[in-house]
Amino acid sequence: MKLSNKFLILIFSVMFLFSCDQSNIWEKGTSKIKSLVPSFTVQTKNNTNIEVVFSAEMNSSALTNINNYSINGLAISNISLDQVDPSIITITTGSQTLDSYTIEINNITDIFLNPLETNSISFISDKLPDVTDVIPINNTVIKVSFSKKMNSLQLTDINNYLIAGLAVQSINIVQIDPSIVDLTIDSQVENTYTLQVINITDLSLNTLNISSITFVADKLPDLTGDPIPTSSTTVEIDLLETINLNASTFEITDPLPALMITDKIYKDGTDKKTLILTTEMQTEGTVYTLEITLKDNNGNGNVGTVIIKSFTGVAP
Repeated sequence: MKLSNKFLILIFSVMFLFSCDQSNIWEKGTSKIKSLVPSFTVQTKNNTNIEVVFSAEMNSSALTNINNYSINGLAISNISLDQVDPSIITITTGSQTLDSYTIEINNITDIFLNPLETNSISFISDKLPDVTDVIPINNTVIKVSFSKKMNSLQLTDINNYLIAGLAVQSINIVQIDPSIVDLTIDSQVENTYTLQVINITDLSLNTLNISSITFVADKLPDLTGDPIPTSSTTVEIDLLETINLNASTFEITDPLPALMITDKIYKDGTDKKTLILTTEMQTEGTVYTLEITLKDNNGNGNVGTVIIKSFTGVAP
């Protein structure tokens, strides 16, 4: 007589159970099956909440007892049981400031009184985000760096960036690193500015810890004074910053016939902020008009604007 498939499955199941160490399967004196030795995992939900997930249903009264938990360097203020899954709890802590923490759990068993396989585990924290750097790319673009990925919709809202004296025109997230944005702003004319960032959170909804930072402006290139003849064939010009010599122009336009400029080099020991123009022989007492266009190494320049200066020729 052939045995039914269901009956064969039942036989093999019974054989399997008796082949196992039954002390790990059956609760003594009952027909209940014991759970496996429980374990747990930890992950951060945000800067002040961590989620602990147990592998089995645990003793609920012990599970929500704050005294059964400790985290090095963090105070625990509350423990809440998940309303859907009783094997999950959320621990509310102080602000996480370290890169990682270790949680220790004691005096908690599963519903079959099995203790945890291990009672401590380390986890990566979810620190508050910071504005870490502001670097001018040129006179109208600054690069703003955050310590982690931020909410992209908030990140591209120009109303979330405040710079006294400057308006933000547009924002572009750097594709190779979404924690960096380029802000297009008005022309920088002051020496320094302070950027304040508001209403931007990270992906865990943490608000900014450091939200403002002062940066040195990248002003348009300019002269700091009038040209000074130092000989009958040289004129010195003091610059606000180092310029791109090949992209900048210097021309004496008056009187005619125009005096030619034959060379331009930086003066030694001036950190490339003093330029020496070599000219043809100047006529003593003659007032010369010098027209200048400047461009710096970041591409800033007085495009369409000519700086007009004058100097008086000196005797040989």
